Amino acid sequence: MKNLSLMFFCLTLTACSSVPLGTMLKMASMDKNDILQIKPREVRVRITLDEPAELEEKEVTLSFKFEHKQGKKSEYQYKLKLLSQRAIKAEAGFFSDTSAANQYEFRISEQSIEEFKQYQIEFAQAGKPESYAWRVYYYLKNIIKSELSLTLDVELKLSNEQSYFYLFKNAKLAVES
Repeated sequence: MKNLSLMFFCLTLTACSSVPLGTMLKMASMDKNDILQIKPREVRVRITLDEPAELEEKEVTLSFKFEHKQGKKSEYQYKLKLLSQRAIKAEAGFFSDTSAANQYEFRISEQSIEEFKQYQIEFAQAGKPESYAWRVYYYLKNIIKSELSLTLDVELKLSNEQSYFYLFKNAKLAVES
């Protein structure tokens, strides 16, 4: 039985290796009050992507999808507006090297703020869902190399008082053009 439990834990850990444990705990503990306290104007998304890849800044969307026990499914999508973009230089470190990357920071667009408030109302009325997921949809600009392996970090910040937390960290993308 112990071997089976250990194997299950290892498989779960491997399957979720791009999602940090702290993020899983944070998401599991979110309740109605946490969601209602979010101010949509303070929500930020930060995407870091290895060079030479770049994002198509106008097509980035934050999505929250949830399902309740009764089978009711809802999904809200919020258009994001680019706040800043910066290039991160490659660095050689003692233990590991850091590759050059492009980092983008977004906020919820003005037209999506009312949609976010509507989501908060529905979430409060229905209570904590059986399952839910935050997602970020994005598109890459043209990539020159025919096959490329990229590393992607996607972070979310729900208020000015909090720091970013990872939705994905060091996720590997295989890109074929």
